[in-house]
Amino acid sequence: MTMTTIDSLPDAATLWIFGTDRPLGPVQAATLVQTVDSFLADWKAHGSPVLAARELIDDRFIMIAADPAGDPSGCSIDRLYRAFGELENVLGVRLRDAGLIYFRDRRGDIRSVPRAEFRSLAGRGEVGPGTSVFDTTIGTLGKFRSGVWELPAGASWHRSLLAGMQAAGSGAGECRG
Repeated sequence: MTMTTIDSLPDAATLWIFGTDRPLGPVQAATLVQTVDSFLADWKAHGSPVLAARELIDDRFIMIAADPAGDPSGCSIDRLYRAFGELENVLGVRLRDAGLIYFRDRRGDIRSVPRAEFRSLAGRGEVGPGTSVFDTTIGTLGKFRSGVWELPAGASWHRSLLAGMQAAGSGAGECRG
């Protein structure tokens, strides 16, 4: 078994965050975790085990972190993405859609919408610089731990999707993602 816990991995651990297009129910969440655990237990790169961990967040995001010493690259990463493709079919959700924007709506619920719809929501004033967004592209466990995983849209790369709101003094900060 080559699994560990997220807490035991270094900040330099490579990180993949897969978001679901809708919240998972209890059975779907259990299936996701079991399947990912089975995959990670046997995950290899260049014939050597990859030390990896996973965490399910808010029944919407599955985080996979791998120790950089295991050198997961190329074919091993392709295997990871193929496994998630199979999970999409089993669970009936999208997990590999890089075009989705994840954010907290006014009630605090996590939603996912295509980029064009997020822009449209911004144009109608339903989302703005203060809307919490999730950056599934952060790439390392250290960035996740530093807090750039969930930020106000105006302080993340998502600010570019807020259309003309930037010019209106949104207080957008530096791009962190």
